[in-house]
Amino acid sequence: MTKKTPGKPRTYTIDQLDAMLLQFVQQNPNTQVSYMSLQKATGVGRNTWARNMKEKIDKINQPSPIIDHLQATDSLPLPNIAELVHTLYPNKDKLIEALYQVNRSLHKFYEQAKKNLSA
Repeated sequence: MTKKTPGKPRTYTIDQLDAMLLQFVQQNPNTQVSYMSLQKATGVGRNTWARNMKEKIDKINQPSPIIDHLQATDSLPLPNIAELVHTLYPNKDKLIEALYQVNRSLHKFYEQAKKNLSA
């Protein structure tokens, strides 16, 4: 019997890669996600990450819209946490991703404030 699809069979499913990516982001909340750092942390090749999870990794690495908005105004526009929970509660991964984005933004603000105080 011949193979119906060309190429090497997948070693990891998309769900497994998604779970490993989520775990990596949880363990490294304030770092830029790169294929090499994922390879070192998980043992899955960087080409596998690039082929299967490129869009999701790019989305995680995008700058927070909160920071862009803050540069235009002097106030700190934080999202309504209760609204996030109510709208994203059925999808736990999206809720976690949204809250990590808030966490990263607050960490960046803290680092900027620390720099300004020391300068």
